[in-house]
Amino acid sequence: MDIIFEQQLKPAARDTLSAALVMAEQGIFVSPGFGVENTVCGCKNSTCFRPGKHPFIQERPDYASLDQNEIIEMWDRSDLNLIVHTGRRSNLLVIDIDHRDGGFETYLDELAGLALFQSTFAVATGSGGIHFYFRCFEKVGSRKDGIAPGIDICCDATKRENISYVVGPYSKHISGGVYKPLEPKPIITITSNDIERISAKAKKRATRR
Repeated sequence: MDIIFEQQLKPAARDTLSAALVMAEQGIFVSPGFGVENTVCGCKNSTCFRPGKHPFIQERPDYASLDQNEIIEMWDRSDLNLIVHTGRRSNLLVIDIDHRDGGFETYLDELAGLALFQSTFAVATGSGGIHFYFRCFEKVGSRKDGIAPGIDICCDATKRENISYVVGPYSKHISGGVYKPLEPKPIITITSNDIERISAKAKKRATRR
């Protein structure tokens, strides 16, 4: 059940649809999201508060699929972003390293050397952060700053939000950046004990600041 984009995608096929099909083969639910063009979200809403970061199927934002033919049918535009659904439906947890609140510095100082982060599939986000992908077979709620300030957990949806997801590889960010896979690696498993351990390590650094 390894997902290694650089080995599974031909250079000419590095786009959101191709990435969606590879992920679906691994049992990860996917759906299309609105893309961005010239800093404007594809939904054309001038007050959109999540440009390029929300599902294309607005009437059913939680809808996602593993079926290859259905995914191809959903991708009826070439400018769509990729929505990767996390949580137990996909057995997927993503740790989101952001520059906000010193998150990236905490990652560099405390987490970058850990085997968990060195061994798993990761995506450089369009804003300059990193998404680390993990298999997770436990219920873990999505939490902003769930690891430490600026380091979020994206897994199972909370009561307030009925879906949880991240923007996937080859999607476009409002800044003009593109979400790009890093080194070819599998998605390894993370446990709740692992999360507690890395959170304790990261928060020590945050309290020292």
